[in-house]
Amino acid sequence: MDIKEFESTTMQHKRQEDTKKMELRSRLNKVYYDMIDLLKKWVDMPEENYKLIAIWIIGTYFHKKFDTYPFLYFNAMRGSGKTRTLNLISWLQKNGNGTVLNNPSESVIFRTAQDRGLIFDEMESIRSKEANVMREILNSAYKRGGKVQRMKKITEKGEEKHKVEDFDIFTPIVMANIQGIDEVLSDRCVTTILEKSSNQCMVMKIEDFARNASIRRITLEIGHLSVGLCSVYSVEKMVEDWNNYVDSRYTIHTLHTLHTLHNYSLPYTTEGNSKTIFDKEEFFNKIIQTGLKGRNLELFFPLLLVSDFVGDEVFEDFLKICFNFNTSKRADEFTESKDVSLIEFVSQAERHRFEYTFMNDLFREFKEFIGASLTDLNDWLSPIWMGLAMKRLNLVFDKKRCAKGVLVHLNIDKAKEKLKIFKYEDNKDEKKEQSKLTSQ
Repeated sequence: MDIKEFESTTMQHKRQEDTKKMELRSRLNKVYYDMIDLLKKWVDMPEENYKLIAIWIIGTYFHKKFDTYPFLYFNAMRGSGKTRTLNLISWLQKNGNGTVLNNPSESVIFRTAQDRGLIFDEMESIRSKEANVMREILNSAYKRGGKVQRMKKITEKGEEKHKVEDFDIFTPIVMANIQGIDEVLSDRCVTTILEKSSNQCMVMKIEDFARNASIRRITLEIGHLSVGLCSVYSVEKMVEDWNNYVDSRYTIHTLHTLHTLHNYSLPYTTEGNSKTIFDKEEFFNKIIQTGLKGRNLELFFPLLLVSDFVGDEVFEDFLKICFNFNTSKRADEFTESKDVSLIEFVSQAERHRFEYTFMNDLFREFKEFIGASLTDLNDWLSPIWMGLAMKRLNLVFDKKRCAKGVLVHLNIDKAKEKLKIFKYEDNKDEKKEQSKLTSQ
């Protein structure tokens, strides 16, 4: 075979591959909208929640390709349809069979985590001290590598021995309750609010999910498509290129440049073209505009990739969902986070800037500072917590002990610098980036 024949064969193979990608993406796009139509028949919620839930469910079919995957959490009032919502998700997710767990033991969680995603209802006790072990398990299950180890008795050569048995707990998880969840677990969740519906067409329906033909058709189609899509999309390469992009954008001296980003061939067409090569720099720039950072970015990145699998218009919609979530999350962090409250308190303590102050005096002032908005102070607030938190957050220059107690010299400028991370209106560069998204 000469060079021309080889090039011709290669191009033909590439066209066939692109055609396959376009077909897979078109079919997945249809399934996405079919799933939204199904959700709308059974659950009453804002439009963006249908889109979020549909993307999350589709993502369970690609779960093993990701290193992190967010939990889905429904904070709902009584009679809001949360149990129905959980039942529907439990049938639509990968390997779903309608299982919804109420008050499961820790062993049930880690022994069944790899069979299918876990759906928890009535999680009212999750904040109690008795649920500490379960919280530790759940806190690790959003990221690959989280394991639970138990000793297993075995017989070897007629002799009883004990062997360590590892359980992988990285799995998709959905939770719902009325009272809320703690701050640490909430950081692993995409939270949605369910309200009581007045839509008679929904509240009068009797669930038939086990026999629902639409559910069977949707799950069979996604299962089939996920196999083909996993063969043409490289999640690992996207993560690698994202990190190269971040180095290029935010590091002055770096070996990486934007030219190291490989073009990303997406299976969709535009007018007059048989294929489109999507510039990753543009793709990543749009993610930057959502304002997602840290764990929020880590959680949403898989969902952003899934939305891109589904369609370019779906990806654009999901960018706005991410922006709204990030804005709401940061507002919650600013008003509810214990650490942020302490940072804000220190940032305003100008009267102590040039002097050592007794920790007990600062503790009393901090209690007054937050007492009006928090009702469970005795559950966590103490001079010991405050001292450890100030050290962890680097909010003190120095401390010393004397006969009357511990004296500290506050790092007020550091507190003001940290506060800008949470106080969105002070971060003008980020606000400018995000305005690009909202103006689209």
